[in-house]
Amino acid sequence: MDCDIFTTVGSEEKKQFLLKEFPKLKPKQIFNSRDTRFEADILNITDGYGVDVILNSLSGDKLLSSVKCLAKNGRFCEIGKYDMMINSHLGIFILLLNGFILSNSLLNSRFVIDRRE
Repeated sequence: MDCDIFTTVGSEEKKQFLLKEFPKLKPKQIFNSRDTRFEADILNITDGYGVDVILNSLSGDKLLSSVKCLAKNGRFCEIGKYDMMINSHLGIFILLLNGFILSNSLLNSRFVIDRRE
C-alpha cells in the first residue's frame, strides 16, 4: 500500500523515537499534539485535501481539529474514550464531508456504560 503517514506527538523525545523506529517517516510528517496547529499544517501539506484515514486519540479542541483534517469520504476511527465519556459534541459539519466515524467502543465490547441506576 502506498500512502503518506502523518502523526502527532507530545514531546521531542517521542518525535525522535518515531524517526529512529520508522526511518521512512520524515520530520515534516510529525506534528505537535499539544495544540491545534497540526490542523493547518496537515491541510497545508495536503493542499487542502486532508487525509483519508484518521486514527485519533486526541481530545477536546484537538479532537475537533483532527476531524477537520478528514478528507471528503474519509474514515475517522476514534480510539480515545475521554470525549465519549463526557459526551463531547462534534457538530454536524462532519456530515458534510460524507465521512464515517468509528469509535473504539463499537469495537471493544468491554467498554460498556451501565445506565442502570
